[in-house]
Amino acid sequence: MRVVHPDVASSDNGTAQHSAAEVNEAYRVLVDPVRRSAYDQRHRASGSAVPPTDQPQYRYEASDHLVYQRPSSRPSSPDRRVPWRGVLAVVLAGVVGVVVLSAVADPSVPRSPDGLLQSGSCVTIEPNGLAREIACTGVDDIVMDVLVPFDIPCPQGTVGHRDRQGMGVACLVPVPAAVSP
Repeated sequence: MRVVHPDVASSDNGTAQHSAAEVNEAYRVLVDPVRRSAYDQRHRASGSAVPPTDQPQYRYEASDHLVYQRPSSRPSSPDRRVPWRGVLAVVLAGVVGVVVLSAVADPSVPRSPDGLLQSGSCVTIEPNGLAREIACTGVDDIVMDVLVPFDIPCPQGTVGHRDRQGMGVACLVPVPAAVSP
């Protein structure tokens, strides 16, 4: 209306008045639901194109102002609901699978030494008294209990040797003396 209003448009031949009348009639059709449905039916029956539903929609608020509504990006049909029962079934099957695999899997796969002393690492004592990580063989392995800073004593029942990398003191579980028959 701002463009075709007769007071604003600078047309001398009356086309602005004609366009304003068309805009007013379109407004009356859009406001009245009965006129709107009759308009839609008339165009469907004649085979002419009815504006698709993804075109911009307008609605009127209580204050009688025309408000633009964006077309929805997807139709709200019941076919597009999320199958929550199926999702829950898949999650539960995954949890059961992880629990079963963790019970069946062999966790005692020996890890290769990486040079960093950790609790449970097998070590050897070098001639200079430093502890170095080695692969566990199961025979007379010296196992590290904990790595402590230099100024902290080892827990009771462990023997301390400096880490070869200078990270602290490796507190080792002593190998029991061989029992002679």
